[in-house]
Formats: sequence, C-alpha cells, structure tokens
Amino acid sequence: MDDRARADEEAWGKMLAQLMEGEIARLDELLELAEPIQHERKIERLVDLIETDLPTGEPVLLFTEYKATQALVVDALHDRFGHGCCGFINGDERLDEVTKADGSRGPKSWSRDAAAEAFNQGTIRFLVSTEAAGEGIDLQERCATLIHVDMPWNPMRLHQRVGRLSRYGQTRPVQVFILRNPDTVEARIWDLLNAKLERIQRTLDEAMDEREDISQLVIGMSGPSAFEKIFAAGQTQPRESLDQWFDRESATIGGEDLVDKVKTMLGNVTRFDFAQVGRNLPQVDLPDLERFFSMMMESKGRRVFRRDDGLDVLTPEKWADEDYAMQDRYKGLLFDRNARLGNGEGPTRLIGVGHTLFDRALKEGESLQWALATCTRLPAPLLIASVQDQITGQDHSVTQIILGAWRDNAAQIHVLRDWEVLQLLNTLGRSDNPKSPEIDISQMRALEADLLDAMSQSLLTVADMMTRPGIRSEIMLLPDQNADT
Repeated sequence: MDDRARADEEAWGKMLAQLMEGEIARLDELLELAEPIQHERKIERLVDLIETDLPTGEPVLLFTEYKATQALVVDALHDRFGHGCCGFINGDERLDEVTKADGSRGPKSWSRDAAAEAFNQGTIRFLVSTEAAGEGIDLQERCATLIHVDMPWNPMRLHQRVGRLSRYGQTRPVQVFILRNPDTVEARIWDLLNAKLERIQRTLDEAMDEREDISQLVIGMSGPSAFEKIFAAGQTQPRESLDQWFDRESATIGGEDLVDKVKTMLGNVTRFDFAQVGRNLPQVDLPDLERFFSMMMESKGRRVFRRDDGLDVLTPEKWADEDYAMQDRYKGLLFDRNARLGNGEGPTRLIGVGHTLFDRALKEGESLQWALATCTRLPAPLLIASVQDQITGQDHSVTQIILGAWRDNAAQIHVLRDWEVLQLLNTLGRSDNPKSPEIDISQMRALEADLLDAMSQSLLTVADMMTRPGIRSEIMLLPDQNADT
C-alpha cells in the first residue's frame, strides 16, 4: 500500500493530460468559480480545532492526500503557531511552494528521517504527512493525536494512517479527527460504509471480539479498487437514491454475500493448520541483523563497542559528510524491539531497517560486487541467488527475494529461504587466509547449475506472489579448507 500511495502522489506529475471534448470549457468554468475564493475554510477549521480542542503544545500528526494541500497546511500552521513549529513528509521529500521564515516563498526540502526525528524529539510540534510516509517511521512514543485533513477513497489507508500511532510503545489512547464536508457525496458514502461495517460487526460479534479486526477484514477482502469504483460512480447518483444504490453495490464480494463470506472465512479458521504455516514463517528478528551491522562497520574502519545500555559506534566520516541527518556518533543502539526506551529515544536508539545508520550500511552492502568468497565454519559451498519478478511497464516496486542452496554429503540439495540464509550467515566466520583457494572452474559451474535448478524448482512455492519469477546467481561462498576450524 505504501508503494501504491507513493505512485498516486506522483501520478499528477507523470501523466499526460488527454482532454476530452468539452473538458477545457468545463475547466474554465471551475476556474471562474474558484477565482473569488480567498480563504480555504477547511484549513481555517483545522487550525481552530487545534487551538480550541487540543491541549496547549499537544503534538499532532496530520495526513493529507496531496502535496498541494500539504503545503497549505504547513503555511497555515506556521502562520498561527509560529514559523518552525511544523515539518512534513512526502514521497520526494520536497514542497515546491511554501512560505519561509523571512516571508519569501519557494521550495523546501526535508528528509523523512530528519522530519520524524525532529517531531519525536519535540523540536517541532506538528508533522504533516502524505500517504507516502512509508513503514519504518515510529511516531507513537510522543504523539497520540491524528487528524485526517482529507479523506482517501481507500478505507484501508485510514487504518494504515492510525497504525502510525496505535502500535507498541503507545502509552495513551489515540484520538483521531476527520475533517470533511457532510454535504458531499464522499461524506455520505463514508457514513454508509461505516454503518455497514457496524452491521457486520454486530452480526459477527460472537465470532470475533475486536471491532477493528472485522473492519480491516472486510476492507481487505474487498480490495482498494472496489471502494474507488464506489466513490467514483457515486458522484453520478441522485442524492435521494444514494442509500439504495450503495447497498446494491456493496452487498457482495466476488459475487458472494458480504456477511456470508466473512462467516465462511472465520469458520474455516478452526480447520486451518497453523503448525504447517508456522514452519514457513520467518524465525528471525532485529537481533539477527546485529552481526551484519557490526561487520559492515568494521569494514569501514569503525569498531562497534558493546556497553551496558547498548552498542556504541562512530559514524564513518564519509557517511556523516554526505547525510546531514546522520549523527557523528551513536550511543546505546539496541537491536531489541521490546526494549524500554524513554520518550523520543525510539528513532535514534532502536536500530534496524529504517534507521538512518543501518539503511546506509545496507546501501553499502548492496554496492559490493564480489561473486566469490571463502568463509570458516561453512560445511559445504553455499550459493546465494536473487529472484525477481520479470515484469515491465509497472509503476510500482518490483518484488525481489533471496534464496540459498547447498548440497550435503549425501548429494541432497537443501534450498533455504531468505531468513534461513540470514541464520546460516550469522554462524559463519571470516577467512583471513591470504592464499586464494584452488578452484576447479568446471566443477564450480556444474555445482552452480545444479543448485540453481533446485532453487528454480522451488519457485512455485517460495515465489508464488510473482507473475514471472527469474533467478540469478549473486555469490558463491566456499569453505576455507585451510582454516583450523
């Protein structure tokens, strides 16, 4: 959903206008109607709500659909509460036209990590985000108030927005405000949708206690396109018959009655083999990333020290020079999502994917071009390969996974998923033997072909989410035959 939100946000700048007959005249009419408007009432109501309904100094996360609205909100908050009170996050980390501290207008750039850190540390009171604020940003330790400045057509995005605050580490009830004009068709459809979810909840209360779980289940089964079609088609429906039209359009999922579909799914849970699925779930967590991080820091001339409160490390000078948001030194880093951290410490001390320092280490690792390496404590040659969906013309991220394979003494080949590869790599040692290993190229090529063939045969299971998976060798790890252990 984050990829889709980012694509939607950038769509206006990418698409070519294909004007239909009569559309130019209609647009001229809309521009003429908009000309007398001097104030945006929704933005005024937003500022009044913050000033009158919230405690003084209360941190607030705000969501907008579009960058143009985001710029209006940033300007309004600076105007009412003082310049420098507000930061923003969007897909390209830039707003093209905002008011600056000296009163001039122009572009403003801000990385999402820097904006999130300023918000979590209390440097700014407000953070205005579009949907493109992806996973990896934790805001729950300081903020418990969210305002939807405008409404997306996909209801799942509302749950995703609230999820930025309603997660582990939140110590207060999250309060959510929605700004909307009750006279619009969109608002009426939202009312009808919420009423339907309430009816489904009441019907299924005996099967599931959590109200929000029911809502997310129904919305997730329906899919975003179903709701987008309802909102789009609803614009042409007469107001007096909108209720009946909505009931007809939202009554089924894939031709099956909505309530019956949910009941069937919940009933099938009792027959579900959770033990079988559990064997395929990744059995790794943040601590499994620590070894990679330490070795990457060591490769850059920086030793990671273990202290009582966590890990200490000096940032490589080049990294700090190239990224102003990166600290020169990090203290008390923890690969532990259950660690008890103080207010505002999460974004800087809890390290993993999404942390500025760790992401740079990942980027450096991706730039390495080695195809062959020797390791200690490796029982047999290990081939690591990447699998990528071979599709073109798509406007979203292409799916990619990692696999590993090795052959034991009984000539049986074992295929490892990405998390199993990570577990195995964490057990290996680095070879310091300056002598290059003796390699029979023909045998190596034959082994690579056999291992790739085994991985290819597993793609129907391990890459079932891909349309046309393609596999490529990345690196072969060899046992160090001259090592003592």
